[in-house]
Amino acid sequence: MSPHRSTLLFSAITGFLLWALSPAITGHNEPWDAPYPFYSIVLIGAGALWALIRRRREPVGILGVWLGQVLALCVLPWLDRSAVIVGAVTTAVGSLFFLLGNAIIAALVRKK
Repeated sequence: MSPHRSTLLFSAITGFLLWALSPAITGHNEPWDAPYPFYSIVLIGAGALWALIRRRREPVGILGVWLGQVLALCVLPWLDRSAVIVGAVTTAVGSLFFLLGNAIIAALVRKK
């Protein structure tokens, strides 16, 4: 599997699972309704983890994590479909946290 495909797949699964597991982990249907900083920490942590695994920064991860979140908004039965458009925009901004975690760890790994 190419590096970009594996990054896209990992980040998409991360974005989807963030929404799918949020009710069980936080008690909130939407992860951004959970106590701060759950949503951002999960995405920063996933980006950091992927940078540790791949040993480099991969901006394509932001697309994957966004796609995974949008897919969750469209298919998870407990979410309101009428908010998909707003959710798609909001999760695009939230997906920047994945890139942030990825970039920070990649920069630290590069310095070593």
